[in-house]
Amino acid sequence: MVIIAKASFPRRYLNQAVAAYTGLQPLPPEIVRTGPFFRTTTDIIQAIGIYNLPESAGQETLALLQERYRGFYAIPGFTLDIQEWREFREMLADWVE
Repeated sequence: MVIIAKASFPRRYLNQAVAAYTGLQPLPPEIVRTGPFFRTTTDIIQAIGIYNLPESAGQETLALLQERYRGFYAIPGFTLDIQEWREFREMLADWVE
């Protein structure tokens, strides 16, 4: 399973975002992050992080990642979308009874 976290914030608050990012605690060893990857426009910075989780990960892992972004919510205009995605073989067990 992977968690894809998409965030955006106004470019003028870049310094606040950098401060929030550098203040993050390390992830537990069972969570492997790819990224973050960035895309910018004149006014907006977008970031995507991909978190690879073991199949045994539950809702507490999703809650941990949501909590991880708490410091960013002080940034005016900050938005966050966190979604869980599963590999085909993981979903097949749910689809086929």
